[in-house]
Amino acid sequence: MIDASECPPTFGASPDDVRGFIDGGYQSLGNKEGNLSSLGHNFSISLDTFQNNVLPRLAQQDMVIVLISGIDGMGKMEKIIAQVVASAAVSAGVYCCGPDQSVDCTPAEDQLLPYQLDMNIKIPWSIHEVLGPEVVPFCSHFYIEIAAKWVCNAITTGAHILSGKVFQNTMVDLKVSNTKLFHRAISIVQKYAALSTEDAKLFLLRSVYNTDSLTDDMQLASSSAHILQATSQGKIVPVALLSVIQKCSIQEAKDCLKKTPVIRAALQQCLEKCG
Repeated sequence: MIDASECPPTFGASPDDVRGFIDGGYQSLGNKEGNLSSLGHNFSISLDTFQNNVLPRLAQQDMVIVLISGIDGMGKMEKIIAQVVASAAVSAGVYCCGPDQSVDCTPAEDQLLPYQLDMNIKIPWSIHEVLGPEVVPFCSHFYIEIAAKWVCNAITTGAHILSGKVFQNTMVDLKVSNTKLFHRAISIVQKYAALSTEDAKLFLLRSVYNTDSLTDDMQLASSSAHILQATSQGKIVPVALLSVIQKCSIQEAKDCLKKTPVIRAALQQCLEKCG
């Protein structure tokens, strides 16, 4: 759930690109706000939603990651796993061991054989050797969750790299949706355009406000006002970069991205051309 929620601001991804579902939905999640499904389809997180609304539309370019806590989790997930494997999507099983299970916690071959998962990833329980048995009971749940999150991070980060949203190890298509990302966006423009912080901010604001001529009110507005304007927009940083490097208008930068929609390719061509 955490990894899915982080992809839109970090990579400028669509909320539909990476979604998370949990057995029991919001009741299992235990969030303070309760059931948020009424806010839209992206807020529906139960396995029923996955089975009814997502699974029937899975295509060859999709990937489903099934997180299973221990061998006992197989029984509960058998039906969903069988449906996922029968779909066109790539399937992966991530098996999280517990402290009372052996290191080789991956389900036996005869358990997996009927499903033919495309890949299996095992997260063994080994921290008792480092921390000692007296500490394990207090951190077992945290370890399993953070280890599974790291596996999901690796997969989704790799997917966004392949889709061209990362350029020279920099997440250049981030969504300018909070103060941290606003200042990170400025630093990205500053880095690749070799500008001062103030000039980089001005070029970023040109993209935020979709104009080549910033008014005094735009320039003097608070960071929160800039963020409010930017949050609903996409490709703000790539447009700003292309505009400053190519010395072109904001509209011309947007046209460039329409012509070359893979952001990494567009930036690489721009830098090679302008040398």
